Amino acid sequence: MAGYDLKLGIAKGFHEEARAFFDFLRQAARRHPVGFSVRKVKDGEYLATIDGMPDAKIDAFLQELMIGRALYYYACGVKNRRRVAAKVIAPIFQQILESRFAIHP
Repeated sequence: MAGYDLKLGIAKGFHEEARAFFDFLRQAARRHPVGFSVRKVKDGEYLATIDGMPDAKIDAFLQELMIGRALYYYACGVKNRRRVAAKVIAPIFQQILESRFAIHP
C-alpha cells in the first residue's frame, strides 16, 4: 500500500483525548479503505502510519473529515470540546493536512 509515516505532536497531558481521537480517525479511515495506525512514542508525541492505495483514497478520507463535517460532529460529542479541539483535534488534523498537501502562503 502507498502511504507515509508522520510524527504527530500534541500538548502533554491530553493522552486520553488523543487516543479517543485516533480511534475516531481509525474508524473513519476504514470506510475508504485507508489504514490508520498510531503508536505513542513518548508523552505528547505519536507516530502515525497512513496507508491507502491509490493515494486518492487518503485524499478522499481527509476530504470527508473536512467537508462532511465529521470533525465538527466529533468535537460536539466530547467533554471540554473547546479545549480538546484546540489542544488535540486541530493540531493533529493540521499536521496530517500539512504533511499530505502542499500549503503555500
